[in-house]
Amino acid sequence: MRHDNNKKRNKAVVGSGVLAANSRRSIFAAYTVALCQNRYTHRYPSLVPPYSQMKLNVANPATGAQKSFDIQDERLVRCFYEKRMSQDVEVDSLGEEWKGYVLRIGGGNDKQGFPMKQGVLLPNRVRLLLSKGDSCYRPRRTGERKRKSVRGCIVGSDIQALHLIVVKQGEKEIPGLTDAESAVPKRLGPKRANHIRKFFNLSKEDDVRQFVVRREVVSKKEGAKPYTKAPKIQRLVTAQRLQRKRHLRSLKIRRAEHQKIQKEEYEQVLAKRVAEKKQEVASHKAARKAAKKTRLLLSTRHVRPRIVPSYRNLRTKHLDSGRSVFPRPWTRTTDSSEGESGDPIESSAAMSTFFQKQQQVAALDPRLGGLMASAGLYNLKALIKAIRSCKTLADERSLIQKESASIRTAFKDEDPFARHNNIAKLLYIHMLGYPAHFGQIECLKLVATPRFTDKRLGYLGIMLLLDENTEVLTLVTNGLKNDMEHSNMYVCGLALCTFANIASEEMSRDLCNEIEKLMGSSNTYIRRKAAICAMRIVRKVPDLIDHFVDRTKQLLSDKNHGVLLCAVTLAIEICRQDDEALQEYRRAVPLLVQHLKSLVTTGYSPEHDVSGITDPFLQVKILRLLRILGKENAQASEVMNDILAQVATNTEASKNVGNSILYETVLTILEIDADNGLRVMAINILGKFLSNRDNNIRYVALNTLSKVVSMDTNAVQRHRNIILDCLRDGDISIRRRALELSYALINESNVRVLTRELLSFLEVADNEFKLGMTTQICLAAEKFAPNKRWHIDTVLRVLKLAGNYVREEILSAFIRLVCHTPELQAYTVQKLFSALHGDFSQESLTLAAVWVIGEFGDVLIQGGNFEDEELVREVQPADVVDLLSSVLDSPYVNGLIRQFVLTSLAKLHTRLSDASQQSRIEQIIGSFESSVEVEIQQRSVEFATLLKRGDIREGVLESMPPPEIKQTVLGTVSEAKPVGSTRSDKDALLDLMGDEMPVASGGAGAGSGATGATQQSTHDLLADIFGGGSELGGAPAPAASATAPAQKAKSSVNDILGLFGDSGSSAAAPPQQAATPAPAAVAPASSYGGLDLLGGLDSSTSSTPAAPSPAPASAPTPKSHTVYTAHNLTITLTPTTNPARPEIINITARFSSSSSSTISNINFQAAVPKTHKLQMQAISNPTVQPGATETQALRVMVPPGAGARLRLRISFEKDGETVQDQMDWSQSA
Repeated sequence: MRHDNNKKRNKAVVGSGVLAANSRRSIFAAYTVALCQNRYTHRYPSLVPPYSQMKLNVANPATGAQKSFDIQDERLVRCFYEKRMSQDVEVDSLGEEWKGYVLRIGGGNDKQGFPMKQGVLLPNRVRLLLSKGDSCYRPRRTGERKRKSVRGCIVGSDIQALHLIVVKQGEKEIPGLTDAESAVPKRLGPKRANHIRKFFNLSKEDDVRQFVVRREVVSKKEGAKPYTKAPKIQRLVTAQRLQRKRHLRSLKIRRAEHQKIQKEEYEQVLAKRVAEKKQEVASHKAARKAAKKTRLLLSTRHVRPRIVPSYRNLRTKHLDSGRSVFPRPWTRTTDSSEGESGDPIESSAAMSTFFQKQQQVAALDPRLGGLMASAGLYNLKALIKAIRSCKTLADERSLIQKESASIRTAFKDEDPFARHNNIAKLLYIHMLGYPAHFGQIECLKLVATPRFTDKRLGYLGIMLLLDENTEVLTLVTNGLKNDMEHSNMYVCGLALCTFANIASEEMSRDLCNEIEKLMGSSNTYIRRKAAICAMRIVRKVPDLIDHFVDRTKQLLSDKNHGVLLCAVTLAIEICRQDDEALQEYRRAVPLLVQHLKSLVTTGYSPEHDVSGITDPFLQVKILRLLRILGKENAQASEVMNDILAQVATNTEASKNVGNSILYETVLTILEIDADNGLRVMAINILGKFLSNRDNNIRYVALNTLSKVVSMDTNAVQRHRNIILDCLRDGDISIRRRALELSYALINESNVRVLTRELLSFLEVADNEFKLGMTTQICLAAEKFAPNKRWHIDTVLRVLKLAGNYVREEILSAFIRLVCHTPELQAYTVQKLFSALHGDFSQESLTLAAVWVIGEFGDVLIQGGNFEDEELVREVQPADVVDLLSSVLDSPYVNGLIRQFVLTSLAKLHTRLSDASQQSRIEQIIGSFESSVEVEIQQRSVEFATLLKRGDIREGVLESMPPPEIKQTVLGTVSEAKPVGSTRSDKDALLDLMGDEMPVASGGAGAGSGATGATQQSTHDLLADIFGGGSELGGAPAPAASATAPAQKAKSSVNDILGLFGDSGSSAAAPPQQAATPAPAAVAPASSYGGLDLLGGLDSSTSSTPAAPSPAPASAPTPKSHTVYTAHNLTITLTPTTNPARPEIINITARFSSSSSSTISNINFQAAVPKTHKLQMQAISNPTVQPGATETQALRVMVPPGAGARLRLRISFEKDGETVQDQMDWSQSA
């Protein structure tokens, strides 16, 4: 044994010696390598390991190709430093061939081979505890976790290999990666059923099995025919599969029912066995008990009675000790059966009042009995706890209903202490949304008590349970008046606070003098509350403003910040209500400037300091008042310019408190008549707001810049880059505001740059933005295009990117542009031909391409030399027909596209000289003669018949004349209003009628350019009428010339129908017939009626004008109503209605003069109630000559069965005097 131990010890020693030797050799080797790498690198370059600076593995999803690049120069890859995984990087620094490329970082490995892990925001390596499901780790056993080293997702200089994905391709092709030779063909098609539907754009009703991609397989056997193979469709739901699922489901239900029956049978047997076992045990116990009792009777001769405490004695003991728990019902018992039951519930006559109340609550709800017993009285705290303990809404409603009933009953006791507790509980019930109106009178009783706590709770109940329309409110006025004269300032404050919340018009008139008196109180607490009450009076009864103007001016000199804040708020409200008071308060501008200057320059004040700024609330209020006082007043604006510049310069913008003051300062500067330098400073502050991280600050900055862009466009243009960066913001509201501001910034000088940025954003924009973006981009291109070719290229780019979100008007305007640009028709048709070859999914692109190819197919066949490399040099007739046939076979085709293609093929039949292609066109058109769509079937039959009529075919299908081009597609682009364009909320004209009414106007006030626009006074009632706003009459109608008749508004479809002239009427039709609405039979079947190449072949759409329908035999004569006869001017209204639409009333107003002098500058305005809608056209001539008559058309939409109600206002000039009058007119229903 000793020999063996020595042998093992020797082996251990030898082993340790080998380990030590190996360790020494490894340390020496490591030291040598480190020494070579660090010290002798410059002498022996061969000792440095031959690895590259960074290896880039680039994949191109478009071609399926991959390629690796070894970058030796560290400066070339610096563009990837500090970038994260999934971030897009512009790689222009890699070389000229990479110019324009954008690569996305997909991952990578460091020089030691550790992979980058997404989510680890570090530029170095860390050790993480990973488990199943985590990247960079694969567990070997179930539930295994392991700490492994991973590289962070931020790229640094230690990255050896970086995996990149091509997101955007540049100008040049990279061999092996983006060229056509590197494309890897897709060998297999989609396999899953949903993927096949998505690939072919199928619906759930289509049979997926018919669309499986089959591939041809060549057999290895000689002479064998090639065959095709298709993958097995995964997740395919067929009728057989559904039947199988129903069978399995029914089988599962039958098994469950069988198991349920077996379980019930087993439970019955088990219950029977348990009952037998219990009976057996009970019999054994009874036998033992009887035996024991027998033994006791034999051993005992006399039994003494046993006395236990009775319920009466114990109840007295509990009452004396103050305990409120139910005692256990003890009884006096003996061994005989002569004892009485001592149940406390049965002996209720002997219970105290306290225990009776407990028993009543316990009878209502067992849970509340114990809760009340523990609390003594069922107070508000206990009610809240009980409501929160309810598990369901039904329990809560039941509890609230029972408690409300008990409170209603308790109100009859007239107990003042219980009333306070019950009102508190009732207010909590009201806050939960349950009815509590029966407590209004009890609140008045609490207010009448002298206790402060009762008054406070009573006034709180009045503010919550009453409003200004409640009848009980009339009983509160006397109590408020008495408490306002109370010697205790807190009682007076309660009355003022209640008045400021619920005061009605009658209460305001009754207590106006008391409020005015309290505004002069020596107590600051009462003065500021009285100022708030005065603001309530000003809002409710504007006639009483004169009582508070002087008091408010006195309060503006107060040193107390609270009083000054309330006084400024009251002054703002008075200035909004009364223009005369506005002039009075402008004298206090130097005083307000002094207050604001003291707030800005004062030192640290702990009482008013908020984040290092002294009383920002007061500063904001003063700035708002200065904004109102300085509007349209150069003298007041001059006084406040210096302090506004000081506030804008000295206010710190690092916190939201400072930003709020800066924002109000900017609004004030932009509203008043400030210097240009001050305006530029304000816009620069808004530009700084755009760089803030807070989304709210950026939103208000964008919103304000949209309003002031028309004031100083150049100053806003300086922040164009930041505004464009907001287009990529994550907040959708910021993106929307940035888009609106970008539209307003476009002009002749920057249209190329901004349009390029908007097109880039259009590629990644949400679908809800695309419709508006396409419209605005095309409008900007139409208005500011430097040349026609750039205009066409821009619209083509829009059609390629968002062809499914383009309006009909944009498409029709593009076609008009192509028709009026003959020198670019060949360029445009080849561009569209090339674009349509690559994409059928964009509907508007397909429609435009099909229309242009059909109209200018001969130009496409002839071709030409162009500098653009993307254009097709030579196009054969077969290529054109193949393209249109492919459009018909594409999965994106619809009925409208089929109509366009059929018309285009018919046009091409006359433009192609190849007989084989002509016969092919006839075959394609004839294939739709049995189409299920009536319109397509009709076109196919008509075109097939027309193509056989050689005598008229050429004339019908010849090139269409260029349509009349319009200046703007969707009307004049409205410019953003400046901040100062605010509208009055009060309308003196509408107040007389007692109802808000939408308004429209027309006449000289909206004159044409020939006569010039008339200036309007700020006190004119026209501005007041427009202050209310309306849906249809929010702007004055444009004035028309004296000779041109008024034109009716057309729908978007009718606008498109007018692209190529009136196809349904003769060109020589008189103006009277042209103004007559076309009959319904003339309307084309397609909503793109103007884009229909042929325009229909039936008689209703021929060039011959349709015969007018005969007039009715007994048409009633419209009755005229004279509404005004004064100053030798007579106004009559003639209403007419259409039986088909009786809710629309057309009214013709006639102005006739019986004077010998001329009546000029007639301005006729009308207002209607909210239930009506009004449209007005311009007056035929704002000047009425002696004996002449002028007309103006109105259109009123009324509710069914109602008549028109108008409030009319007329103003005109006669003999150098201006006359204004007002009248009302109502039409019987």
